[in-house]
Amino acid sequence: MERIGREIEPYWDLCVVVKLGDLFERAHFLRGMPQLLVDMYRNSVFIDELLQGITEYNLGVIDRLAALNVDALWLSDDYGSQKGLLMSPSQWRRFIKPRLQAIVQMVHEKGFSFILHSDGAITDIIPEIIEIGVDVLHPVQSECIDVLEVKKRYGARFTIFGGVGSQRTILAETPDKIKRHVRKVCKKLGKGGGFILCPGIQISRVVPFENVLAFIDAVLKQKQ
Repeated sequence: MERIGREIEPYWDLCVVVKLGDLFERAHFLRGMPQLLVDMYRNSVFIDELLQGITEYNLGVIDRLAALNVDALWLSDDYGSQKGLLMSPSQWRRFIKPRLQAIVQMVHEKGFSFILHSDGAITDIIPEIIEIGVDVLHPVQSECIDVLEVKKRYGARFTIFGGVGSQRTILAETPDKIKRHVRKVCKKLGKGGGFILCPGIQISRVVPFENVLAFIDAVLKQKQ
């Protein structure tokens, strides 16, 4: 904690985000994804104990982070595949939602904003993610989600962090098309605020370098 404090001190005038950890992700790192999903149906008592233990650990970390000059905490917790949720919506509500809500609540009590990272097609649970108080959702992955529809329906209630597809747009389009796409995204998603521009997920090593430069150039021009 002391090291983190020293590292963020020079950036007091910026929005400082600390990655808190994970919940569902930590569970499947420990148990293995296939077995964890089976356990949700066959061994709910075990899943409750596992997820509650991870939740309590995260709450303890939040309590310690409260002493730092931080603006937001980030929880990485992928719930989606490219085509849908990794579990049924009812299973997400049963095991994940109440514990995620407890984490969000404590983050807000400590005076931080809350950022949730979840890749994939999670449209079915976005209303409930907003309901429990998530301030920012990342990456709102355009390959899996209708980003413009999400902005239209929920844009006044939370912030979209992402917006430019890195699996398709930045990877496969021409530099000129990427620049036009960035301008369109900023115009549509930035309307009324509540938008942080970035690639949907990390830019991989296979992306042509000229595409990376085109994206950066387009972003810098939006600031002008």
